Amino acid sequence: DHSLLTNRISALTSKLSLESKIREAASSLARLHASNKRLSRQATDHLATANRKVDQVATELWKLTQRAGEVQRKLLQHMAGVLSLGIRKLEEKNSQNPPFSPQNLPQSQATEGNNGIEKLFNEIMGVKNDGENGVSDNVSSEKISNLENALQNVHQTLAEARMALKRKDKEIEELKTKADDTMAEARERTIAELRTELEEIGIRLDIVLRKHKADNRENNNNGSGSDNEDSDEQYSGTSSFYRLSTMTTATQHLQKEQYKNIEENLTSLEKALEGYIFKIYKMEQEVSSLKNKSDDEIKTLQNQLQEAINDTNKSQEDLKTEKIKNLEALNENNELKEKVKLTKDLEKQIKEMEQRQNEKGVNEKNFNVDLELKLKQTTREYEEMMDHLKNLFNILPDVDSKDDQNKDGSNKNKFGLDEFINRVRAVREENRRLHDQTSLLQARLERILEQMTELKGQDKIKQELKNTQQELEETKAKLAELEEKAQSAKSQVQSTNERENEMRNELESLREQLMTSQEKVRKLEAIMKRQSVLQVVNDGKTIKEEFQQQLATQEQEYEAQMKERDIIIKKLRDDLTNTTTDKNNVTQTVRDLEEMLKSKTRTLDQREVTINRLEGDIVKFKSELAELKAATDGEVSNFNNNSEGNNDSTILGVGNSGGNDLNKLKEELEAAHEELKHLRNDKEKLEAQLRQSKDTLEKSQAAFATREASLEKSSEMMQAELDGINKEFDRLTRNFIDFDGERQKLENSIDNLQKKCEKLENELADEKLKHMGMDAVSEPATTATLRKEFRKMMADLRTDQQKLLQRETEEKKKLENTVRNLKREKEAEKWERSTKSTQTGFVVSVLSG
Repeated sequence: DHSLLTNRISALTSKLSLESKIREAASSLARLHASNKRLSRQATDHLATANRKVDQVATELWKLTQRAGEVQRKLLQHMAGVLSLGIRKLEEKNSQNPPFSPQNLPQSQATEGNNGIEKLFNEIMGVKNDGENGVSDNVSSEKISNLENALQNVHQTLAEARMALKRKDKEIEELKTKADDTMAEARERTIAELRTELEEIGIRLDIVLRKHKADNRENNNNGSGSDNEDSDEQYSGTSSFYRLSTMTTATQHLQKEQYKNIEENLTSLEKALEGYIFKIYKMEQEVSSLKNKSDDEIKTLQNQLQEAINDTNKSQEDLKTEKIKNLEALNENNELKEKVKLTKDLEKQIKEMEQRQNEKGVNEKNFNVDLELKLKQTTREYEEMMDHLKNLFNILPDVDSKDDQNKDGSNKNKFGLDEFINRVRAVREENRRLHDQTSLLQARLERILEQMTELKGQDKIKQELKNTQQELEETKAKLAELEEKAQSAKSQVQSTNERENEMRNELESLREQLMTSQEKVRKLEAIMKRQSVLQVVNDGKTIKEEFQQQLATQEQEYEAQMKERDIIIKKLRDDLTNTTTDKNNVTQTVRDLEEMLKSKTRTLDQREVTINRLEGDIVKFKSELAELKAATDGEVSNFNNNSEGNNDSTILGVGNSGGNDLNKLKEELEAAHEELKHLRNDKEKLEAQLRQSKDTLEKSQAAFATREASLEKSSEMMQAELDGINKEFDRLTRNFIDFDGERQKLENSIDNLQKKCEKLENELADEKLKHMGMDAVSEPATTATLRKEFRKMMADLRTDQQKLLQRETEEKKKLENTVRNLKREKEAEKWERSTKSTQTGFVVSVLSG
């Protein structure tokens, strides 16, 4: 049953550890999903189920431990009963043997009694006396050896029971942390009951031994009562037996004290070992957490490095593209410079041409004046020649009718043909000359026109020059922008390089921290391997305990600082998430407002277009109305003037048709006016909405800027606090390493001192045993001295037990105070979580008209 219970207890402890881990995971999930309602409900349900399972497993384990304790108690009772039966059988055997019976004179009896006492003392202490009574000595030595073996077995069983109780105490202490306070108190009661039962078993064993001694005394008294001859013999027998019993009790008490001291030392050593094992477990957990943290930090740093490398690659690509753009801009600049040079050359040429044209213009004006004068003269001469020719042709006679008269007439009125031909030839030549001059003048005029066209082309070139100058200015502005962009890109590249260097330095520092932490772990492992079993010295108040207290206080401070740093980091992360959400909300609102502005501007443009179109239609309709009115008025007047009587019906029809058209046009005009009013009202509404949206945008941007500035300040403050915490952490780690070195040295010195103390205690115990009940070396041991020393030993034991009890009570009070402080911290954390203000997202709602 006991083995089955132990197996079940081990299985339940493993199950309880697993369920507790599940509960911790569920609690962490509940903390994470506290903001989301659906996930928080699921997490709370999981946490409740996990708590229920942990409570069930704890109750089962508690019941099993109680059953195991009862089984252990029954086993111990059985062992005590078996031992008591064995002791009774031994007492019966001793009663069957003949008692001590003196037969010599009183003096010889006294000497023999003293010799018998010494023999019994030597037999009890394990000294063999080769005397005359060899057979009786062998029997008594066998009995004493049996008794010693039984006592050793009892002590072994007691030690095993105490070890089992210590194991159970450990299990109960582990369960105390996981179960409620009521269950812990019940367990402590059961432990106290078990301890009281153990003490009762020890007391019963002492009572059995005392009964055995009393029976021996009664047997001795009965044996001495049969010989009533001398009262001195009776007194000597009783006194010798009493001395024997006191000596045996003294030796038993000495052995018990030695066993108690050994057991106390073992318990203290076991506690120290448990504490060291727990510290090793803590250090291993811290090392594993540090390794995990370092791995996570290395991963994050690697990701950041990759991002930085990607940024550098992007910046390099941007630089390449910007370099290409710069080269293109430089080429364009060179081309533009060449164009500028060409334009300057053209301007110079144009100026020279203008000067030449001005000079030529003066000459050409003079030449034109001369040509005009010559033309006038030639025209005059031509007219005179024509008049002269006309006169000549008038003067010439007819050829047919007057040939005879010419033959017979006088030579005075005769016309000379040769002269006429010569004159015609001269006129022809002059006409050719004039024609050539006119052709030359026309060629000159064409040249002048070409020059004028060239001048117009020069004006165009001037315009092109102006355009090129504007393009030059634009390209210069573009070049300046490109240079600014190149400088910004260079600064970005420098910043990225600096970030890379910083990240590399951080990586190196983290690697150094990893190496230092690994070295610390190695040192701690070496220290824990080298640690030897320590004993409690100087009433439990040693240098090691003081040092351990200092270490514990430093560890508590360090844990508190780590908790504060974790809280600060959590707050910073929450602030970051809130700022990112606020930023995203504000950017989304800005985008929405921009889209609304664009849509409203589009609608406004469309409405302005429709308004313009309608105004044009109104103007057209008005003009058409005026034309129709004029046409109707003209037609009515015409019909009235032409036909008043017959055509009255036709005039009325035309008037009715004109009136209908006018009414239709008026209706259309009114509808157009109403549409215009409606559109203007819509325009005013949209403009008001636009103003409101712009005002809200400006307000939101101002609020966002103020919030961003405050967040930047708070982030800088938090960064400074984090730097201070990191420095404090480094200082504490250095102090911890120094304290570890000092602890090693002190532990070595403590080990040496403890070894010396053990040697001295062993020597003292040997000396006490040698000089038991002797005031001086020559004087024999008396009952009074033995009683005094026994009382002293009991008083010392009581003082030691009181000191141990005081220590245990002080430790219990310290533990209770620590538990109270932990509960207060948990309650404070719960209060902070419940009363912590959640930051809402900054959302700007814009009403859409």
